[in-house]
Amino acid sequence: MKTYRFSISINASKEKIWKILWDDSTYRIWADAFHEGTHAVSDWKVGSRILFVDEKGDGAFAEILRNDPCEIMSFRHLGWTGNWQELPPDLEFNIDGKMVKFSGGDENYLLTSGNPTIMTVEMTGDYENWEDHLNRTYPKALAKLKELSEQ
Repeated sequence: MKTYRFSISINASKEKIWKILWDDSTYRIWADAFHEGTHAVSDWKVGSRILFVDEKGDGAFAEILRNDPCEIMSFRHLGWTGNWQELPPDLEFNIDGKMVKFSGGDENYLLTSGNPTIMTVEMTGDYENWEDHLNRTYPKALAKLKELSEQ
């Protein structure tokens, strides 16, 4: 298991950043860096499922491990969805020109107080086949989050 960390300094309060992270209207804007049309479907309660999907219901599903407002949001990725249905874990998908299987892992969003606030995303798991995708998309997503938060 390897941990990938992506951080950015944001000149905004933790409360403002948190709202922009998880409010549907702004989540859709910064999360578009991962896949066009991505949005989250969840009740946001610990132990609940969350879908990270496009309008066709294609994407991924996870379990919410932690939701400590303005501090940490943590997910355990469980698998893929297609047309709003959970798919078998051994299916391969084309990501950035590579055929990859779902690998699972945890994704944590952490806010650290300061001037500026530090926003960190940690991905821990078997993401070796995803490394190029992670290194390309997370910096874009965090840059968009920064832009939205500093307006």
